[in-house]
Amino acid sequence: MTGSDTRPPLDDRALVARLIGFDTTSRTSNLPPADFLSTYLERRDVRILRNPSADGTKTNLIVIAGPEMPDRGGLVLSGHMDVVPAEELDWHLGARRFTESYACPERLPRNVVIGEPTDLHVVRAHKGMRRLRLAFSGRAAHSGYPHLGQSAIEPAARAIMALTASAT
Repeated sequence: MTGSDTRPPLDDRALVARLIGFDTTSRTSNLPPADFLSTYLERRDVRILRNPSADGTKTNLIVIAGPEMPDRGGLVLSGHMDVVPAEELDWHLGARRFTESYACPERLPRNVVIGEPTDLHVVRAHKGMRRLRLAFSGRAAHSGYPHLGQSAIEPAARAIMALTASAT
């Protein structure tokens, strides 16, 4: 057993007090709370990885508990450590950097819970994002014999209309 395995956990109130004691305004480094969380969560069955910002002043923490899942099973619990002040208009969180620079995205689970309230309510879904690539083919024909051809534009237009209708 490592020393961290024998450390008694903080009760909820003490843990929250420690976490809100950090200045987590997005313009400051998040390394102090990241270091605290890394130390607090350090256990034999927990793996902690870091995905540092380009300038090294911030980091994304990847905390993995339990066995490796070769089929991308499991669950990602996603949250953030910073608070964006109202006066900071041009802010950049670490999610984009994470998706662009994480060494093993293909090993992350497909299921994600985003720990971010919507109007301070729990929601079971998010508008999310989906990328589709649709291919349509047709058959060219002379304008004098259009019945010998097949339009690729018409099914593409129907697909666009159906996708638009399902998005509302």
